[in-house]
Amino acid sequence: MKTPFLLLAAAVAVAGEGFYSSNKNIYELNPASFKDVVYNSNYTSVVEFYAPWCGYCKQIKPVFSKLGKFLHGESKYAVNVAAVNCDEEINKLLCARHKVQGFPTIMVFRPPKHSPGKKRAAKHVPEVFNGVRELAPMAEYVSSRIKNYVKKIFSVHSELFASWLDSSEGPHKVVILTKSSMVSPLLRTLAIDFLDSVSFAAVNTDDLTGPTTITYNNEQVEIPIKENEKYPVVLVYDSEENKFHRYDGSVTKLPKVEKFIMAKTGAKPTEGRLSARGKKLAVYRGAAKVHDEL
Repeated sequence: MKTPFLLLAAAVAVAGEGFYSSNKNIYELNPASFKDVVYNSNYTSVVEFYAPWCGYCKQIKPVFSKLGKFLHGESKYAVNVAAVNCDEEINKLLCARHKVQGFPTIMVFRPPKHSPGKKRAAKHVPEVFNGVRELAPMAEYVSSRIKNYVKKIFSVHSELFASWLDSSEGPHKVVILTKSSMVSPLLRTLAIDFLDSVSFAAVNTDDLTGPTTITYNNEQVEIPIKENEKYPVVLVYDSEENKFHRYDGSVTKLPKVEKFIMAKTGAKPTEGRLSARGKKLAVYRGAAKVHDEL
């Protein structure tokens, strides 16, 4: 009996060579791998349906490659950048099922809302991207489709913050202190990677001017920030010690933030490059042939 990993490798072998077969940032998919990468994920997926002989597909290839590098390679957002070669016999039914009538067709697949402990019932929602096929507008559009599982709280001194710390929304709690009213794609990615194991909250810092404490569990608990602090700041709450641990690196370095969370909580991501799933799915990208920096 074949192991799941051997089945993945077999599926890649069937797919053959396509535009992006050696691209470490883009999944080259067939029907079997499409299900694994797109439908079995809580990530948003952007998929280019193309034909190698198509002139417009050849023109957009450099742009789509840059999109893969930005979303998957540099930002490491919760986005699967993928492609399907509709000229291959194995993929023709898949392309027809998604009503691909011209090349290239770019579609964004938004995952249904995740409910902890419940089997996924709803299906991904497909959207055809009809915007300008340039890096900035495409990246902005796809990033806006990333699901948000980060709770917004207006103050660390609020009852809502205390009740969130006390809630069973996740066995571990991570706080992002931020001046922004928006939850960035990077923070949304953090929450998706740790779904079911870590609960995330973005807390406004308007009432924070320097080192401060809150009263929680009948104790004074320090919020480890400085005067003239540079936000955002990531804190991991330790319920046993009733203490916040501060991450002192750059919040833009997603893998390092995730390793810090893993070290402080013992939680393991279920998606992303540090997860077992992410490492197995790398076989669908050119990453299987290169050394992963992580």
